[in-house]
Amino acid sequence: MEYDKKLNILIIDDHPLFRKGMISILENSGIAEKILEAGNLKTACELIDTANIDLVTLDLNLPEEDGIKLLNRYVERHFKIIVVTTYNSSFLLQELLRRGADGYIKKENLYENLIEAINCVLNGHVYVNDDNSVKKDALSLEDKASRYYCLTNAEKEVFKLLAQGKNAKEIALVLGKSYKTVENQKNAIISKMQIKSDLELFKIAIRLNLTNL
Repeated sequence: MEYDKKLNILIIDDHPLFRKGMISILENSGIAEKILEAGNLKTACELIDTANIDLVTLDLNLPEEDGIKLLNRYVERHFKIIVVTTYNSSFLLQELLRRGADGYIKKENLYENLIEAINCVLNGHVYVNDDNSVKKDALSLEDKASRYYCLTNAEKEVFKLLAQGKNAKEIALVLGKSYKTVENQKNAIISKMQIKSDLELFKIAIRLNLTNL
């Protein structure tokens, strides 16, 4: 069943060209009453708090703060959230659904599936676009990067400092924590993301745009 109400839709993505492509899909479908845009989480939250939003499409990899924080902030909400991402990770998918995402769609399949996904979630269902191509015994760098969004806020803070080349003792000083606490968080990061080396951690940080390179 198609949703028959014209929608106020907010697109959250830091790439203007990608937002333009999504706007084109939505305009051609005739599904939207109003289409709003945000390139970062701060702007997105301001729009959500002031506009009558029906649906949000959310990229996770945003400047300054990752998009999953929006799921944490709006646990009880009147609008639906569809995560639109480049990551193909069953681990990330499970975490997003646990945190209350209404849908999950890969960017490469967006043009074929966006309107279907919107109709699905607005009719009370969960939409999942996932080809399950990730092998659990040999995780790709992309899949390891996606696991960053499943870390706790404290672990993310430590990860960013590790990516700057700091060791556990230096991080403990920067954050005002004990060495043991930081070491435990570092070990949790390595375990959750299955990181094999410092070089791999740095490569993942680059992929997540958490470095200045």
